[in-house]
Amino acid sequence: MHKKVMGETIKEEISKAPFVALILDETSDVSNAAQLSCVLRFVTDSGVKERFVIFEDIGRFEKKDALKDLYEYIVEHHNEFDDAAILSADGYLSNLGNFEFGFFLSTFNDIFSHADVLFDILQN
Repeated sequence: MHKKVMGETIKEEISKAPFVALILDETSDVSNAAQLSCVLRFVTDSGVKERFVIFEDIGRFEKKDALKDLYEYIVEHHNEFDDAAILSADGYLSNLGNFEFGFFLSTFNDIFSHADVLFDILQN
């Protein structure tokens, strides 16, 4: 299906859905390159549907910019999201500009990337 037609179809499905969730997941591939995936989950008359939106490689400093862009979009297009999403996005936006928050975010990101590997080893 053509990308534009597919986007329009997803927009139409979401506009009819009473509940929509945005799922963002960041992971690293075998070369330790960061990758971000975005999925929409919503309720329809026939049940719960998930639609994959995008999967792309992002660099360490691009992550913060990508999140900032997403949160700004949510705040600017407040009529498309519920109050909880808008308040969360607004709060995250204010934190992303805080040096201490950025420092801890970067530090814990490094720590947890190693912890994930250790967790996988221990699970096996």
